[in-house]
Amino acid sequence: MTPDSRDVLIGVLAAVGYIAVVSAGTTLLVLLNSRVQLPRQFFPWAMVSVPSAIAAIPWNVTRWTVVDLGAIFLLYLVRTLSKRRWVAEIVVTIVFAATALRTGDHPAFAFIWAASLVLLCRVGFLAACTFDTTRYTLHYFPLTFHPSAWYFSQSVVVLTFCAGLAVYGFYISLGGKPVFGRGRGILSFSEE
Repeated sequence: MTPDSRDVLIGVLAAVGYIAVVSAGTTLLVLLNSRVQLPRQFFPWAMVSVPSAIAAIPWNVTRWTVVDLGAIFLLYLVRTLSKRRWVAEIVVTIVFAATALRTGDHPAFAFIWAASLVLLCRVGFLAACTFDTTRYTLHYFPLTFHPSAWYFSQSVVVLTFCAGLAVYGFYISLGGKPVFGRGRGILSFSEE
């Protein structure tokens, strides 16, 4: 098992945890009758049809791969200039957070960039890309479990993508060990 074998699983679990915290905070604001504007918007072109929702997923993967590569380059540049890793991490986090705040985004985006850069610096590139892609996909796609809703099929596409990433991350993190135990019973995949 390589040290990178858990990166996909860590990225997906971090994104799902982030979405759970954001959803709980939004629910709390609604329950308390807060007058704060909720920071939620959907992709209009991803809601049109299933093919457009499917096309949005590779676009998200490409977008966040390029953003994370840019963060790696900026980390390398600042680390080369400062000769200290922790200085580079703090400076790049401040730069990305300030950019998010300057563009008029919700202040929580500063936390998003900090979480993404912590994953990038401490776990790796693959975990950060998986975190950003899963977080963005779950946050900006309309999700429902009600089959009669007109965007139910788009929800199924998004949840299938995220579940597929989680299952793949789980399988890879096992490092060649059997999925369902030692090979006993009807659920074993090995012929021992």
